[in-house]
Amino acid sequence: MTSGKRVTIADIARMAGVSPGAVSFALNGRPGVSDETRQRILAIVEENHWQPSSAARALVGARANTVGFALARPARSLGSEAFFTDLIAGIESRLSESKVSLQLRLVTDIAEEMEVHRQWRSSNQVDGIILIEPSRRRPPQ
Repeated sequence: MTSGKRVTIADIARMAGVSPGAVSFALNGRPGVSDETRQRILAIVEENHWQPSSAARALVGARANTVGFALARPARSLGSEAFFTDLIAGIESRLSESKVSLQLRLVTDIAEEMEVHRQWRSSNQVDGIILIEPSRRRPPQ
């Protein structure tokens, strides 16, 4: 598919001549499809550079492969505060080793930070949250 549209499991199923369920079985290594069908599906997946949708995976409770970090700092201060620059760079380098993404969200205060944590949790957007002494931080001036 070259239309620029994101390739879905339904698209892969149509190209392979199977059901979306069969594609899911093949992708997850579950029984229910023949080896020949599994190989055909995996070849189509590779050819189309298909990647699972993190939003769709969150809906079914799968891992998001993302860690959240809500930070009560003004955006303009991040570049001037070496601590936060180094902290974010260190977090990113460690997470990338495991192909886990960092979702960074700048917030205005601790109350907003807690609300972001609740949203992330309720929507399964992240697998974990990084906290840095939220009760001791002063709101940005």
